[in-house]
Amino acid sequence: MMRLTERAELIDRGHRFWNRERTDRPLVGVLFNRMDPLSEYKKTHSEPVIRPSDITDALYVADLERRHAAMEQIGGDAPFVAAPYSGMPWMDAIMGCTVDYSGPSGPQAPSKFRGQPLPTDVHEYKLDSVPWNNGWYDLLLRHTSLAIKTAAGRFPVGPATLGGMGEMCSTLIGKSDFPAMIEEHPHTIRRLSEVFAHVWRRVITAQYELLEPEADGYWNANQPLWAPGKTMFVPADVAGQVPAETFEEFFFEPMKAMLEGFDYCILHTHSSYIDAYPLDLLMGIDQLKAVQVGVDAIGPPVKELTPVFRHILERRALLIVGALRHEDIRHLIMNLPPEGLYILCPHETVDEGKAVLDELGDVAEYVA
Repeated sequence: MMRLTERAELIDRGHRFWNRERTDRPLVGVLFNRMDPLSEYKKTHSEPVIRPSDITDALYVADLERRHAAMEQIGGDAPFVAAPYSGMPWMDAIMGCTVDYSGPSGPQAPSKFRGQPLPTDVHEYKLDSVPWNNGWYDLLLRHTSLAIKTAAGRFPVGPATLGGMGEMCSTLIGKSDFPAMIEEHPHTIRRLSEVFAHVWRRVITAQYELLEPEADGYWNANQPLWAPGKTMFVPADVAGQVPAETFEEFFFEPMKAMLEGFDYCILHTHSSYIDAYPLDLLMGIDQLKAVQVGVDAIGPPVKELTPVFRHILERRALLIVGALRHEDIRHLIMNLPPEGLYILCPHETVDEGKAVLDELGDVAEYVA
């Protein structure tokens, strides 16, 4: 079994990862139970609508402690990095959407919190429409501070995951109406993108004012990893779901603007429509120094994705995340350079996570 890598070593390996420097092996780790504390929330709440007061400090702290203890048992290169609950659609909530609990959406995400379309006229939505006092912004910052206090140096803390620009616009409008809105009301889409970029920067800047740097860098909580500067996880599902020219016209420039100053960001993509992403365009954004490919069950097998992985590694660091089999992980280690490579497997129990690393053994044996 791989031991839990010490933080000092992870910081050194983080340097090497981002710079794609020579290394003895790739990073390999387990993402543990990402949907909690939803399971605990459901035990005491039956109403579908979620309010800030429902996500209590006690529930949040208990979740931090439980997941930290689990990662100590699992081992590997993915430490527990605390952040405001990664399953909460923070931007949806902060921008005024009603948040509710939905049913199963897939084997790796059996249930989720989701934002619903705005109850007001989206055409009239402007920067001064953002309801900063609705409780969600305050909750996010309070839980950032609470994570720092609870950690007390035992585990790192990073910023919350805030969702992607195009996905946020789609939520505000309503997913079924989103394509028509792009076609018929382009000015509304441009304004919503600009509002999102402004709110995103304000929320993240406020979090970084609370976070303490470690070794002159910060930790990415969504993809457990130390970076030499400010780091964010940046979903961009819309880039794979609309024509490339549409993405470039409406979302590319606002995305570039919102990332300025956050110099070690991870671009999130999906294997099931990886060919549709304008990857070279996106990898031209200096701040997007790594690409995460979520390996979907309905997408191409890992062996077929290898040329895409190699193409990314020529320009950026690469995170490969999914329910990977032992043979998949072995194939990746044997067929991709270790420099700038991080393999992550989500699992829901400690035993499942330990089994992955037990099967893998010492990663160095594969690259010796």
